[in-house]
Amino acid sequence: MPGQYPLPGFLRLIHHLPNFVKLVWRLFRDPRVPAYKKILPSIAGMISLAYFVLPIDVLPDFLSFMGHMDDLTVVLLIMVPSVWRFVRKCPEEVVKEHTQNISKGIS
Repeated sequence: MPGQYPLPGFLRLIHHLPNFVKLVWRLFRDPRVPAYKKILPSIAGMISLAYFVLPIDVLPDFLSFMGHMDDLTVVLLIMVPSVWRFVRKCPEEVVKEHTQNISKGIS
């Protein structure tokens, strides 16, 4: 659109994050995506959840801000690459279909 400025990298990522989460959820539930491709994000999710919930931390949570930032960092370092790889390994036509439906607002 005229008059709109492109967002910087990190803000663009934040802007597209809800649609990316929808895409991952749809692909994960789609029967056309083979079950063996869904294993990596499942394991990464379980590891991330366990690290977040269990009392074992790199930095203790009582160190206010820094204690919680290590939780977030570990979760992101585990989840983001596995989810990104999952989307890239899904059938291209299925990813395109879901992407188009999300952009059109189709449930």
